[in-house]
Formats: sequence, structure tokens, C-alpha cells
Amino acid sequence: DACLENLDKCLSLEPENRHAGSNKLMSLNYQAERPHEEVFEAHRSWGNHLEQQSPQVFTSWDNARRGNGVPLKVAYISPDFYSHSVSYFIHAALRYHDPA
Repeated sequence: DACLENLDKCLSLEPENRHAGSNKLMSLNYQAERPHEEVFEAHRSWGNHLEQQSPQVFTSWDNARRGNGVPLKVAYISPDFYSHSVSYFIHAALRYHDPA
């Protein structure tokens, strides 16, 4: 609880602090006594906050409109693939990614 209080204080002083926001969400995931709906809403709220900062939303891609059969190229880019826990979860996506 002290951790969440400190993160909330940090976010009240600096609402754009992505580290504090991310750490708050991670900490909430370990609070088993909190209602799932509260944790979900915190994640959704932070996602909406980040989405508002995004300069452009893509809803279509040029090669899909051309209809020429050229596949859309997808890249997986993250500094977290090297030494972050997320690197353990990307293996399945890479293993089952269809390069065709």
C-alpha cells in the first residue's frame, strides 16, 4: 500500500511519468485483495491516457488499399526483448509468426 501511495503521489506531481504509471499497474497486479474490476479499470484508464498522447491513429495501410497482394510487413521492436521479463513472453509470438 505504501508503494501505491508513493506512486500516486508521484503521478499527482508528474502525471506524464510513464515509469510511475507502469509501476503502479504492475503493483496493482500483485494486490490480490483488490477487486479485479478496479485493477482492470486502472489499466484501461492508463491506456486511454497514453492513447490520447499518440499523434495519429492508423486504421488502414496503403498496401492493403492497393490490393496488389503485397503483404503487410510487421516488425517486433523493443529494448525489453534483451533483459526484461517481457522477453520470456515474446518467444511464442516469434515461434508461431507466419512470415508468409
